[in-house]
Amino acid sequence: MSKEQGVGWQLWRLPIDGGRPEVLGLVLRTTVASLSAHPDGQRIAFSHGPLGGADIWVMENFLPKE
Repeated sequence: MSKEQGVGWQLWRLPIDGGRPEVLGLVLRTTVASLSAHPDGQRIAFSHGPLGGADIWVMENFLPKE
């Protein structure tokens, strides 16, 4: 995740063997916390939202097919 001025938090894919980073198109305008990747690399979980009212997201199969 990265935060870009005026855009919000964005999810990126970073190839482990090198290559160009890729923006995956998920943009969140609230604070992102507790980002965790599953050991198989296919799922992530994170929370976001204002203090006291956060959502919890779990995403599967979000990476593009190679």
